Amino acid sequence: PILCVRFSADGRQLFSSGSDRTVKQWDLATGQCLQTFCGHGHWAWSMAIVSADLMLSSSQDQTIQCWDLMTGQSIQRLEVPRPYAGMDITGAKGLTDAQRQTLTVLGAISQ
Repeated sequence: PILCVRFSADGRQLFSSGSDRTVKQWDLATGQCLQTFCGHGHWAWSMAIVSADLMLSSSQDQTIQCWDLMTGQSIQRLEVPRPYAGMDITGAKGLTDAQRQTLTVLGAISQ
């Protein structure tokens, strides 16, 4: 599904984000997809057109990406550090399934 749409300032283009983890830039006159911005690890929930050459997008992967609209490249990726990032809980004893899932969401690794 498409989760968010935004029009460019001049009204000639439409941007859409969705469950396919991408943001797409569309030409409204032709209906053609001009660019696909890839880089999120989960659903791309929203985006904001900051200027004629800059867009921000956010994702369920808890990141915000800054995109150069001229090149289609990510300029910067912002990510909140997770408190248990990299902690290996493989083989840990005494954890319930809920605790294991919570630790994994917070960055722990369970193989």
